[in-house]
Amino acid sequence: MMLVESYKIKGWKNQPCGLLVDENDDWILIRNIEVDYLVDGYLLINKNHVEKRTTKGEEKRIKKVLKLKNVKPVAPEGFKFKSTLKMMLWTEKNNGLVEFNDQEEGQTFYAYINRYSKKSFIIDLVDVDGNLDENFQYEFKLKRIRTIGFGSDYFNSIVLLLEDKLTKA
Repeated sequence: MMLVESYKIKGWKNQPCGLLVDENDDWILIRNIEVDYLVDGYLLINKNHVEKRTTKGEEKRIKKVLKLKNVKPVAPEGFKFKSTLKMMLWTEKNNGLVEFNDQEEGQTFYAYINRYSKKSFIIDLVDVDGNLDENFQYEFKLKRIRTIGFGSDYFNSIVLLLEDKLTKA
């Protein structure tokens, strides 16, 4: 069964929307729909921060278009639900980087995970030009992670820029 949903996340105005792929008790995996009918990458949404799930008007129209386009709710190869940290590490290993959002809406981080503990982690930040900032020393709390993304065109572009810079260094 195909299901398209929007997700109201605590403290955020914008609601992620996507084609439901799978979920467990803690996380939802969707094929992300940023605008209109464009499916672009994957998004993991932490259920602890979801206030509401919607499948009404716009979501029904998107579902119809995705059916007509024969888009399938397929998980990426090798993906399994795990702890927040383990899914972030899996994303980095399999996709070149990890993309995530914490409490601040619109503040997306692209990074390598530098150090971690059971409750937090520190990253090497990658900026929009593919520059690596190994001196970025902000500590993120794992429980505050709202979303983990990968595989979008923008994500893949950041990975390519970073790889290009690293091969020329």
